[in-house]
Amino acid sequence: MRWRENGRNRSKSFTSKADAQRFEGDVRRSRELGRPLDIDRGKELLSEFVETWWRRHVVPNLAKNTRDSYGPTWEKHIRRRLGGYRLRDITPGIVDQFKADLITAGAGPSVVHKALVILSGMFTCAVKWDHVERNPVDAIKVPTPKRARYVRPLPPATVEALRGQLLVQGRLLDATLVSVLAYAGLRPEEARALQ
Repeated sequence: MRWRENGRNRSKSFTSKADAQRFEGDVRRSRELGRPLDIDRGKELLSEFVETWWRRHVVPNLAKNTRDSYGPTWEKHIRRRLGGYRLRDITPGIVDQFKADLITAGAGPSVVHKALVILSGMFTCAVKWDHVERNPVDAIKVPTPKRARYVRPLPPATVEALRGQLLVQGRLLDATLVSVLAYAGLRPEEARALQ
């Protein structure tokens, strides 16, 4: 198959006539739509694309704690299994096998969840930046990690009794903190970050 693209003569060989005709249809369709036919699209390895994704999306958009948790998950679970694949070669079947491999290796639901969320985020950006046509993780059911323990909030009467004791002792800030924790639902680490 021979065609002209960006002022250059291009060619591509096929082993079957049907494949060549299908590709010729793609060339015609891209011309009609006015978009370039990029046969090198998605050729980069996932391990190469992660650097672009990290620089263009993760650093400017995600909190430091999220970035700090993404790095080890990428290194330990994703890079070894999928880093050597070209972006365009990662299919829903490969992602489903990746998920099964993580579970077989003993990864818990939260690890599987995080790995698939990271992978999906990468492919969402790859689609947005025209590296690939679709996100293969969209077809996979991402497990929701179960809460390790059930949170049992204190009844309001108990909260008010605690607050009352603190107010009697003149500890106004402590009483306020108890109210914020009990009624706003903040976790202790979130409350410590308040100013």
